[in-house]
Amino acid sequence: YLKYYKENDYKIVFMSGSYDFIIEEVSNYFGASEYYASKLKIKNSNFLGSYREDILVNKYKLFKENYKSFNKLAVVSNNKTDLKLMSLANEAFAVCNKKSDFKFWSSHSNIDCIKDF
Repeated sequence: YLKYYKENDYKIVFMSGSYDFIIEEVSNYFGASEYYASKLKIKNSNFLGSYREDILVNKYKLFKENYKSFNKLAVVSNNKTDLKLMSLANEAFAVCNKKSDFKFWSSHSNIDCIKDF
């Protein structure tokens, strides 16, 4: 899928509730333009085990703040909290890891389910 969107002039942006040091590597690997991810608190070069910023449930707000206008939007997620963000998309895909995920996402006609179970 990613190749198609790159070839059709989409800006590739990763937004993930995962840790920023992981998403930075994923973003670089896939050649994304930007990434947003959760950040851990650090003191004296040590992770403290708590979040400085957790974006897991704030991706919709983050998107609206950073992208005031857009022509086309495709969203891929495996997180039910991204439903509001996915509602903005021209194309939305939910990665379903279990049957209950498939049941949830398939009730939304504007979202295509990708089964991974």
